[in-house]
Amino acid sequence: MFFPCFDETAFLRYVDGKAAEGALTKEINEEVIRIKEHKEMRREYMTLLMELQKYKIEGMQEGIEIGMKQGMEQWREQWIEKGMEQWMEEKGRTVIVNLLKLNMSIEGIAAVIECPIPYVKEIAREAGYSV
Repeated sequence: MFFPCFDETAFLRYVDGKAAEGALTKEINEEVIRIKEHKEMRREYMTLLMELQKYKIEGMQEGIEIGMKQGMEQWREQWIEKGMEQWMEEKGRTVIVNLLKLNMSIEGIAAVIECPIPYVKEIAREAGYSV
C-alpha cells in the first residue's frame, strides 16, 4: 500500500458514486470538483470524452464490419459446400440414368460409381425404369 491512511473501501464506494469518506477520498473528490469547475480543464475533459466516444463508435463499426465479413465468408463457404453437394448428387443421378440408357445393369452401375445398389434402384425407379 502506497498511502498509510488510505481507505480502499471508502475509495471504492466513492468510485461507485457514493459520498466521499476518508481524508484521501475527500481530497480526491475536491480535486475532481475543482477540475470539473475549471473551464479549461472542463473543455479538455469534454474534448477527451468526445474523442473517446468517437473511438468507441469507430471500434463498434469496425467490429460490425469484421463480424459481417466473417459471417459472409462462413455463409459463402457453407453455400458453396452445400451447392457442391447438390451438384454432385445431380451429376451422380445423371450418370446413373445415362448408364441405364446404355443398358448397364444396376449392380454394374453401383460397382462403377461406388454407391449402394438400393440408391441406384431408387434413381432408376424415379427415371421410369422398372426394377
